[in-house]
Amino acid sequence: MLERAATSQAAAPSLAINRSVWRGFIEAEHDLRQRATLIAAPTLLVFGARDPVISARRDGRLAASLIRGAKLVVMPAGHAPFAEVPDEFLAEVLPFLERCARDGEANEG
Repeated sequence: MLERAATSQAAAPSLAINRSVWRGFIEAEHDLRQRATLIAAPTLLVFGARDPVISARRDGRLAASLIRGAKLVVMPAGHAPFAEVPDEFLAEVLPFLERCARDGEANEG
């Protein structure tokens, strides 16, 4: 996956296609910003600081501002932090999931 991301997916034509696909989500019929404000579940947003497709600075911050209580984590990675920096990824995700599980159990009882 990392090899493909560094070669064929990093080529200008692939980047252009990926960017246009993601930009399509801001078109009126695909805009989920209003719906994002309705998310009530605990939310962890993980972005790569060097993602060539989805900007952590712009898109990550926007998503975090729309989802109440969301935690934004920006990692030293590209588009796939789970594969590029797996230890850092798990250091954020596992405690988050554990908290969610504990909170869910507390709410059941």
